[in-house]
Amino acid sequence: MRLGGVLALRTGAVIAATVATAVLLTVALSGLKFEQKLREVTTSRLTVVADEMRRRVEYGLTLGLDLSELVDLQAQAERAASGEEILGVEVVDDRGIVMFASDRNSVGRPSPIRWSEDPGSTLRQRIDGDVLVIGTGVRNSFGQPVGEVILRSSLAGLKARVAAVEDGLRLGTLALVLIAALATFAAV
Repeated sequence: MRLGGVLALRTGAVIAATVATAVLLTVALSGLKFEQKLREVTTSRLTVVADEMRRRVEYGLTLGLDLSELVDLQAQAERAASGEEILGVEVVDDRGIVMFASDRNSVGRPSPIRWSEDPGSTLRQRIDGDVLVIGTGVRNSFGQPVGEVILRSSLAGLKARVAAVEDGLRLGTLALVLIAALATFAAV
């Protein structure tokens, strides 16, 4: 009888370890997927802001104005940057000079954002430390690239939300593993 009890205890320990490993892997993958989805949602929201700003610039260009003549863009850039995590919005000409910006001190200076690829109408994004940078090319009515709208946003809020969820996942996982272990040992 003693041999059967030890065998049952070992079998129960293996089952408990297997269940705990499965739960831990599931939670870890769920946490990674959650962070990825939250980043995608944040990027999508910011892309809408950048795209709307690009459309306003292109609309002014279809009226036959030059990029430097679109004086209402300054107020639009400031309004677009009023979001809670948006650090700045710039409208840059094809030479890389900031024409309009939410920070008036950067107007007339070279843009600090440099892309490795050529400008175009496609949406570009990258992460520099805690800052998400989104750029979308601006074209005139002839389809020629004349500049770019650049939006910078902080990822600190996103990381804080992910950290809060991860803390909840850790506590929930620990409780679930303990309950699974107790149930497995009780069953054995």
